[in-house]
Amino acid sequence: QKFSLQFYALEGDYYASAVMQFGKSSAKKLTPKNTRKGTELDHAVNAKPCRGRNSNDRSKEILVADAGNQLHLISKDQKVLWDVSLPGAIQGDVFQVAMLKNGKLQYAFVTAGQLHVIDRLGRYLAGYPKAVSMTDAVFTSLVDYDKSRNYRVLMANNAGQIVCNGSRNDTMH
Repeated sequence: QKFSLQFYALEGDYYASAVMQFGKSSAKKLTPKNTRKGTELDHAVNAKPCRGRNSNDRSKEILVADAGNQLHLISKDQKVLWDVSLPGAIQGDVFQVAMLKNGKLQYAFVTAGQLHVIDRLGRYLAGYPKAVSMTDAVFTSLVDYDKSRNYRVLMANNAGQIVCNGSRNDTMH
């Protein structure tokens, strides 16, 4: 009576899963032998996942936000390393960047009116979140005009407004 088929790509690998249900209580899940078990979250994902690297061992990790405004860091073994509550949905992209100029990587992203920078242990950097002037950003980018690692956040909304928060005197570091 019911059939569901899902194909997806993750880190260069392709996966498929199928669910078929016959009658009221008979359900069988078919999964190919070469697939890995995924990570289950309490809510649906509502932002583009960010592929990142662990600063210590260079292993892959994924940062993902869900519809419950929870941010999750998922290890290469598909284990949730930590969860952080957010004040709202992520607007635009998530970026992995070395804000402290010490070789360690952090995650930067925007929610309505706020710029967030979180380290790979799930802790906010000092001074974050910071206020930003746009509350309805759809597109975001980090800009380093002079390659000094003094980043600015560039935001745009559907109304065609473009805002760059941060100047020489107001950078993200």
